[in-house]
Amino acid sequence: MDLEQEQLMEMSMMTQKSLEEQRLVMHYQPIVARPSNSGSLEQGVLGFEALIRLQHPQRGLLTPTFFSEALDHPRLARRIGCFVLDAVLTQGEQWHQAGLPLRLSMNVSARHLLDPEFLNDLRYALAAHPGMPPEYCEIEVTESAPMQDFRKAQVTLQDCNSMGLRIALDDFGTGNASLSYLQKLPAQTIKIDQSFVRDILNDPRDFAIVAGVAKTARMLGLEVIAEGVETIGHLQLLETLDCPAMQGYLFSRPMPSEIVASWVKSFNMHNYIDKLASHLNNFPNVSDAGFLVAHHLRVQASVKYLQGEGSLPERILGIEDAKGCHLALWLDQLFDHASLPAEVDNLHQRLHQILSDNVSHCGSPKSLQLAEELLETNAHLMEVLDLYLKGSSKNSPFPVKCREPIRRESNHGRTGRANRILPRIPPVAGTGFAGRRPAAAQSAHSLGTLPPNSGECAEGQTQRAGREEALRPDAALQDDGSAATA
Repeated sequence: MDLEQEQLMEMSMMTQKSLEEQRLVMHYQPIVARPSNSGSLEQGVLGFEALIRLQHPQRGLLTPTFFSEALDHPRLARRIGCFVLDAVLTQGEQWHQAGLPLRLSMNVSARHLLDPEFLNDLRYALAAHPGMPPEYCEIEVTESAPMQDFRKAQVTLQDCNSMGLRIALDDFGTGNASLSYLQKLPAQTIKIDQSFVRDILNDPRDFAIVAGVAKTARMLGLEVIAEGVETIGHLQLLETLDCPAMQGYLFSRPMPSEIVASWVKSFNMHNYIDKLASHLNNFPNVSDAGFLVAHHLRVQASVKYLQGEGSLPERILGIEDAKGCHLALWLDQLFDHASLPAEVDNLHQRLHQILSDNVSHCGSPKSLQLAEELLETNAHLMEVLDLYLKGSSKNSPFPVKCREPIRRESNHGRTGRANRILPRIPPVAGTGFAGRRPAAAQSAHSLGTLPPNSGECAEGQTQRAGREEALRPDAALQDDGSAATA
């Protein structure tokens, strides 16, 4: 027996013993959304995802990272699945009886989903907990689970819908599934995997992917939840994508059931909206300017870094980073990119070079001087862009257009994702016919770096959420494998 098999056996034995000794427990992480006029959404709480944990006598509380493969083990998958169904429905029933009607999402392993007894297990659990309405229950399956037997999974999930349960595709974008899943599987919710969401501030390609999936799902009438929201910056960028439902450490880590009620009572989404408003009070129309908002946030973070606060954003100091940052990819979409003033490229390069020039300690007089130069250079860059857009609109009776996107390969060598092709970037949308301010100029105003009297422009830039190939039903999003059930 090799080491890997030995570790798997040890993991399975640990998990089985924990199940028998009732040391498997459920924790709950909130899913929040913009407030509504009804139910718990008045405070912005959409529901909770139930996440399994293992209480180890020596190692403490363990996440599925330490026993994920055991969750889909042939001898354990159904037993653990039945435990999860009973534990979550029992808890949900108690909350409903206490006047706390929460939607609860339960992860189901691929093996249990495809087990001939799964639907009977589900019916039995629902019958045993009549106080938990099925419409408040959601089954989460990873996008890779149905691939093992697509037709059987499709029929099983349709039966779940018939019982009144919702279906969510979890970790969307991490497996080999194609967008045809959104057409063929009876899902009501798409959860964009945290590996994309977490990096939207640092990697414009991830931002483009999130934008594409979010828009496609919305057009199909599906609820979209962004996982991995950890900062106000993430919240700010997701606002530009009209993605109101979110989950992540910004709001809360998974918590034991005992504190859920008090957390819900104290939580108010308006607190986060107020923080967002304080970031955006000088930035109108940011919903049309995702890439420019990301650029602005990265400039802000870089200034704070030079001032001795926080860390430097990723992908700034590399030789090729200036060619692949958010601003560069937005500029690439301008139809007449070749006519951009050389000063635009020089100033953009200088933004990256300023940070490379910082060889002293952050917060030192030299670094503070560079921080001032960074702000001034960025303001100058926005002014030059504004003048260019003004001139473009005056010299042409037609709207400012965007050229076709180019194919880009990853320069960062991340396993399983290096060969992805960049989806079509959503350019800044236009706002009217000739005689009205161009959307790009509005975006520049929204960054607080341009004078109030911006140039005029015609409408014509159209929002794109993904390249045409990615929207074909048989086009896979990426190829880096699927995540284990959490």
